[in-house]
Amino acid sequence: MFLRRFHHVARIKIDGPPERVWAVIRPSENAPTLDPRCVEAWTRMPAGPGGHEVQVQVLVWDDVRYRCEFAVVEEDPPHFARTEWVSCVREDPYTVLERPRGGSEFNLQRLPDGRTLYEHRFWEEARRWRLTAAERGAVETSMQEGVHRTRDVCEAAG
Repeated sequence: MFLRRFHHVARIKIDGPPERVWAVIRPSENAPTLDPRCVEAWTRMPAGPGGHEVQVQVLVWDDVRYRCEFAVVEEDPPHFARTEWVSCVREDPYTVLERPRGGSEFNLQRLPDGRTLYEHRFWEEARRWRLTAAERGAVETSMQEGVHRTRDVCEAAG
């Protein structure tokens, strides 16, 4: 057993109920609108290992494209979802990277005033994937931008 280490946490309050936020964040196809590094996203069927839905995202970091797959391993709509890395491939030159051990949790809590507290937590365990200080800063910035984009999209839909 290993302990999840939440290296990055981004949270924001969004005007509207968790159901509205869930409708925006849950479809993997919405990722390019919400994640500043994501340029393509889709759901791969049939389901991946363990019968879980697999979400595929093409992410760009420092002008390098990566195709990453995440399994949705736990879900309680519209309040909680947990994903884990399945694979990550550098597209050019094509390189299969060490399978990262990590993923994300998405928590949505209805607040007494009717708003939603949205929290995105990212964790990783793979030693070779340990991020430098600059990379950690880039991830933090990306996650903060992502939750702000999510808020803007949800409130515009409201």
